[in-house]
Parts: sequence; structure tokens; C-alpha cells
Amino acid sequence: MGSTREKLICHPATPPKAVRSIWIDLEYFIEDAAYGHFNLDYEVICDAAQIVLPPADGRWQIPPTATDELWRSTCFELFTRSRRREEYFEYNFAPDGRWASYRFAGYRDFAANVDLPPHNIEIARGVSGFSVSVSPPFLPIAGPKTLLGISAVIEERDGTKSYWALRHPTGQPDFHHPDCFALMLGAPDPA
Repeated sequence: MGSTREKLICHPATPPKAVRSIWIDLEYFIEDAAYGHFNLDYEVICDAAQIVLPPADGRWQIPPTATDELWRSTCFELFTRSRRREEYFEYNFAPDGRWASYRFAGYRDFAANVDLPPHNIEIARGVSGFSVSVSPPFLPIAGPKTLLGISAVIEERDGTKSYWALRHPTGQPDFHHPDCFALMLGAPDPA
């Protein structure tokens, strides 16, 4: 079991207008070499009125369900990969309660959708922005030496999109790139 607080970095090619910073609070428990449990709290410091979010009254326009292409709007993401394998998993969480789960055999080599039960996704608004808390069920993690990529896409009402991650590769935003897997869980390999 462990926890960490990390700051996401905005990709320099996608500057936001309304977002000042994004923080992630992560609690995790690695069940075994195949599964882990994660509680993720994404804290977005911003003018929330300028961000594409679900209605403030809590009524979702779309029922919470597994949905593809969530990255096209405000979306929070978790990637997991073993240090020793090319296979990795991608999990997307929308503030309206929708989610997506995928397995890749290698870099952008889609293998399958991952069938998981509903995730618990909650949004809270405050004076300095909003937060999205995610408590998914146990997730496939692809190994005991797990590398995480944590990221976010924020869409503003004027169409501005900014891309945030623990680390970015050179070039355009690419959350699938190995450089984005910047947080390691578990003990490092001996030298």
C-alpha cells in the first residue's frame, strides 16, 4: 500500500486559458503481479465555469457507462505497464461518470477492450476549481514492477484543449509514449 501526490505538467504546445495547475493524489494497493487497486483524486485549479463539465446539479446527460473516445473532451487517464513487458493498460475517466478500459500489446498496438464493472467517479466543485475522484475496481496492471502514466485532457468552453501528464515526450502530446510512464510502484530492480 502506498500514496503519493504529484503535479501534472501541461504540454507546452497546448497552453490553457482557464487552468492554472492539476494535482493528483494517488493511493494504491498492489494485490499481486496482475491486479492493483487505485484511488485517484485529480484536483484542477482553474476557473471551473470555463471548463467543459457535466451540469452542476449532478444530473448526467449521458448515463454512466463504458464509452470510447472520452479523450475528445475533459477526461482523466491512468496508464499501467510493467517495467519488463511492452503490454500496457489505459483507463479513461470522464467527470460525468463514463469510463473506458483498454489493453495494448505494445506502443499503440490495441489488443482488446477490458471488461470491468462500473467505476465510482465523483466530481466536486469549489471556489478554486474542481476535483474528480475515481475509485475503480481492481485493475489489471501488467506486472509487479508497475509504471504509471497519469494524465488529463481539459477542454475549455471556447474549444481550447490542454494536455497534462507527469512527463511528456518531445513533439506532440502522446500519453501512450513510454516517457509518460513516469511513476514507478514497487521496489526498483537491484542494480
